[in-house]
Amino acid sequence: MKKLLLVIVCFLSFFFNAGCQRLETYANNSKGNQSAAAYGKYLFLVKDKLASVAVYNIEKKSVSCVYSMTPRNDMNGKQTVFHCNQSTFGVEKFIEADSFPLLYISQRNRSATEGAMLSVFRVKPEFVEGEMVSFSLEEVQTIYFPVMSDSNCLGNPNVAIDTAKQVMYVYSRNNRKEALNRHKAKLTTFKIPTLRDREGNVVREVRLSDADILSSFSSDFSMVNAQGACAKRGMLYIAQAYSDSLHKRGAVLHKFDMDTQKHTTLDLSSLGFNGEIEGCWDYKGNLMFSSSGKMLYLLHNYY
Repeated sequence: MKKLLLVIVCFLSFFFNAGCQRLETYANNSKGNQSAAAYGKYLFLVKDKLASVAVYNIEKKSVSCVYSMTPRNDMNGKQTVFHCNQSTFGVEKFIEADSFPLLYISQRNRSATEGAMLSVFRVKPEFVEGEMVSFSLEEVQTIYFPVMSDSNCLGNPNVAIDTAKQVMYVYSRNNRKEALNRHKAKLTTFKIPTLRDREGNVVREVRLSDADILSSFSSDFSMVNAQGACAKRGMLYIAQAYSDSLHKRGAVLHKFDMDTQKHTTLDLSSLGFNGEIEGCWDYKGNLMFSSSGKMLYLLHNYY
């Protein structure tokens, strides 16, 4: 009887264009990752410390190639600076003929007197018969956020770029132990810094200030263990590796309307997500997620 009722509910929901949310185990042969970003059919799976980036063909469900780098072992106390917690593709290309726009990877800060970093890379692929067989990454720019304060709450900032609105959304928190808003979410909008100046020269280093903030608002949910995110037409989707502030294990999806500030959540664990959630991206009108292992998931009928 319960199964019959579920089928009826799903049918009625689909009939009224709401759909029935379903989480599909899409593949189990991906690469371990700390974050992920997709462009077209290619998924870039980024390892902690920028040790390597693997490219996965979402259509073929197979790894296309891997680019290995020298791990960046910089530490700030007990925290890895180049943690690569979130990755996102932007709008601008290094040159117009490039196959991919710039890739932005969120890092931490090197010290308490310096803001967190955003590493910007040019993707340089090689194609054979229309398929990507190898690639390299060239670091072309570093963006520094303002130093964290009780007002901007830019601790552990992660960036998701809304290509339609051409802005970057930052989800962050206040890490100061004495702060009343400790670990509470802060959602901030910045303009995407341009790669080149008016003369066409590459701007290798950009330092943002609080004056560059276009808008911001706070939310009561804890940002502890916030993972990957993606943005689409003013909506920000954030994956979190725990279901509540008490660190109960699970996977939760947060949805923010960046204009109205409306916040809703979806319990992905109850839909079948298994493991620690990492990356989050849009693929052909549905959200997809990576785990810390080799699993990829596809969420149907969420938008």
